Amino acid sequence: MQPTDKGTAAAYPLKPALATTAAALLILFMRRPECFRQPQFFAEDGPVFFMGAHRDPLGSILAPYAGYLHVAGRLVASACSGLDPLWVPTAYFAACMAAVAALCLCLFSRRVGLPRPALLALVIVLIPHTGEVFDNLTNLQWMVALGLIVLLVAGDPSSPAQWSVDLAFALVASLSGVFSVLLAPLFAIRAFLRGTRPAAAVACVVCAGAAVQPREILGDAAAPAANTLTAFLTLSTFGQRVWMSLLAPPHAVDASPLWLRACFGIAGAAVLLALCLRSGALRAERIGLAAVLLLIVAASLFRFRDSIESLGRVENGDRYFFVPKVALAWLLAAQLGGALPLRRLSLALLAAMALNTCLAFRYERWSDLNWAYWADRIDQGERVVVPINPPGFSFVYDDDRPP
Repeated sequence: MQPTDKGTAAAYPLKPALATTAAALLILFMRRPECFRQPQFFAEDGPVFFMGAHRDPLGSILAPYAGYLHVAGRLVASACSGLDPLWVPTAYFAACMAAVAALCLCLFSRRVGLPRPALLALVIVLIPHTGEVFDNLTNLQWMVALGLIVLLVAGDPSSPAQWSVDLAFALVASLSGVFSVLLAPLFAIRAFLRGTRPAAAVACVVCAGAAVQPREILGDAAAPAANTLTAFLTLSTFGQRVWMSLLAPPHAVDASPLWLRACFGIAGAAVLLALCLRSGALRAERIGLAAVLLLIVAASLFRFRDSIESLGRVENGDRYFFVPKVALAWLLAAQLGGALPLRRLSLALLAAMALNTCLAFRYERWSDLNWAYWADRIDQGERVVVPINPPGFSFVYDDDRPP
């Protein structure tokens, strides 16, 4: 995050960027092809985003849900509100794929300057994960969070167009999920270290968004429950959900004893420390990635402080650990050009992650719930209860828009 020249004048590597992006989308197709063939609503796609935009396309953009704003997803839903209902899931899916593609392309920017951008882009779609963050508008905020990390490590803009893109993205991202609250201190430190107007402007936008979100979070907060989180459970959950789930199949991780999870937590913390303290190139970026990882994990553990046992299974709440997993893999990838011992360790860990992905390559299947039938009934203005993915979810369509 130091004020360095990241080669913004160099030509953008268009062909490698496009090839890598195409490969990433192909991998997503291979991991869950039904979403490409028959896009479906998932979870809050229907009751929150579709119905919210249906009732009030503009007013819903700043409507909070679950205690915070979701401006990125709301903007997509608002833009799609005039479409034939038959095509809305397809439009949502296309927007999610566009977000993945944009993220992959941005990693090749000379402003970002992280090594091996192709590897960093493929990590996003190959990280061991349940896949719930992909293919749906509900979890678009997790892609936006990765974009915030890219902005955090990127060099300052050198043209008005880059200024505009940085500030516009920072505004939307800071109002989409709680990530601006967590990362605002890092953007402030970035602005202080660089001492430049662009860094200060981005930090002001992110911090302004971060100031808005707590108002919604506190307004939605329920009465505090009993805190079951202890230091041992914190360490064991960190070891299990960040490290073990990357290196071993879910059934093996779920069956592991707490003491083994805690050992992975200790070892993982030591590896993080070694990766950050090593001198040399990209030290600020490495420290930034580790800080992002720890901040989001800490926030997730706080979120589940009264039900920490629910995180004992890898498939439960895996979206909360998606960004930390990607940040860790990016941190390891940045180490591949470093000192030999850490280089070998990073390569071995990345290879183990790749093997683990191969053992459970296909994401959980989504059912074809015949959206065309329900879209036709919606188009006719009927009141219907529409089943959506995952199994057991549904939403009520009622054409109760104000005149």
